[in-house]
Amino acid sequence: MKKKKLVIIILLIVLIIILLFFSINKKDNKNQNSIKTNNISNETNTSVNNSSNKISSGNKKVNEKLRKNFSDYDWLQNNIYIRKNCFGKDVNLENQQVFKYMKVYKQNSDEPIILIYAECEKESSNQLFMVTSQDEGLNVTSLTETATHLSHNVYKFNSEEKVVYQKINYENSEEYVIYKITDDNKFERLYYLKETNSIVNSKIEHKYYCNNRDSSKEEFDKIKSIYVTQKSELTNFKELNLNEVNKIFL
Repeated sequence: MKKKKLVIIILLIVLIIILLFFSINKKDNKNQNSIKTNNISNETNTSVNNSSNKISSGNKKVNEKLRKNFSDYDWLQNNIYIRKNCFGKDVNLENQQVFKYMKVYKQNSDEPIILIYAECEKESSNQLFMVTSQDEGLNVTSLTETATHLSHNVYKFNSEEKVVYQKINYENSEEYVIYKITDDNKFERLYYLKETNSIVNSKIEHKYYCNNRDSSKEEFDKIKSIYVTQKSELTNFKELNLNEVNKIFL
């Protein structure tokens, strides 16, 4: 009987030792996991900070160029002033021109692109330019080959789809020219939409076109709804005061 009790006691001691071993091991694993989690958290924070620093650095360099060039009257006249009006005639640069701007970003890029809208009421003309960083200077590209007529042309940027579009209005037609900004900072036309209306047998008849071919109303409306009519996603241009470029391009 005594021998049996002794065996039971020994088994209990062994069981207690085993339980203690697993308890200590589990605690160590938990601590190691905690250390790993902290390391991952620190690495993530470091990555985010590095990314933010990179974006700030990219912005800073471009903004320095923008401040320098937008403070140079000769550079402005040669690059973002309307120099030929919508009729192809030279513009008198003494006539007042109004400028608006928008700072936009392409996906996976830390350098801003500046869209400049120029308008000269006396010349009945407007024009849209894109200003991008290039080497040690800036590159300026016009959306259209020449200035357009102020009464018929409006320019907008859709921040959701990252596209610029030109709306052209005439009495019997409405046109939309939709452009994306390419990786090498050029305007590339995506769509040219046109709707015309005329009176046939005392009824208004509508015709639709997409990229210079006949289109259905359904196709026309679908493309227009994505790039044009979602007004909540349209970004408007802000007034550009050339006397305050140091405040604008921080």
